[in-house]
Amino acid sequence: MAERNNQPINTYQPDYSDEISLVDLAATFIRRRRVFYAVFLLCTLGGLAYALLTPEKFDYVSLVQLAEKDSKTLIQTPETVIATLEARWLPEQQMLYYAENESKLPFNVSFQNTKDTALIRFTTGTTAKQKQLVEKVHAALIAKLNQHQENLIRIEEARINAQIKSLSTVIDSMAEKTADGDGSALSAAIQKKIRT
Repeated sequence: MAERNNQPINTYQPDYSDEISLVDLAATFIRRRRVFYAVFLLCTLGGLAYALLTPEKFDYVSLVQLAEKDSKTLIQTPETVIATLEARWLPEQQMLYYAENESKLPFNVSFQNTKDTALIRFTTGTTAKQKQLVEKVHAALIAKLNQHQENLIRIEEARINAQIKSLSTVIDSMAEKTADGDGSALSAAIQKKIRT
């Protein structure tokens, strides 16, 4: 135990020479307050000027519902419609605008499908000055989409009418053949016609 007492005790004294006291910090702030006020005023005026001089922007949104075969099935998937809008109909509108004005369309149109719905959302971020142009482009895109959907509806209607006509012919021929016999085949054909 005597050996331990003779050993020097390590006393570590931290060096606080690089720290700033709160009093020194307050004194520096008071001495340099004019610089602080100037920077604060410059930032405030810059922000105010930006807010006043920047044109007001808003989102112009259009919603279109896609045609449905029944409550669960769409005539065309939303992904296909959006791909057609982005790859075909929007570039057509951009080309028309370029042909008339010799400049690019001054805004972008984005398309989205709300999950598990038949709605396509057209969104354009624009200024108030461009509102009429945005409305014109949205209306043209919606007209193209509606025309395409109506064509698909006519095709589907023609297919269903052809199927009904075919089933009617089958039912008529079966009715003549099974006047005395088993009517189960006739019943099945009638049920199929009802379902379509």
